[in-house]
Amino acid sequence: MKECSKFSIGTDLEEVDRFKLDLKKDKNFLEKIFSKNELKYCFSRGNPAQHLAVRFAAKEATVKALYGLNFKRVDFKKIQIIKKRRKNWH
Repeated sequence: MKECSKFSIGTDLEEVDRFKLDLKKDKNFLEKIFSKNELKYCFSRGNPAQHLAVRFAAKEATVKALYGLNFKRVDFKKIQIIKKRRKNWH
């Protein structure tokens, strides 16, 4: 991997309302961006739009970070954002 001479950090934010989708109309968009596991998780939650927005922002931040490391074309669907349960919060 190419050595990085500059390191930067940022934040990606998404409007939750943007992900309050018409499932019939926007199915192609969802399947292009999210894995089956991500969609299953998001739509099992009370507010799927919130969970979709979080995953989209994380994927976008990952793509930007990889671009800075000379990975010019990264498919959003190849990045999977999962929720890992923590055993202890102490």
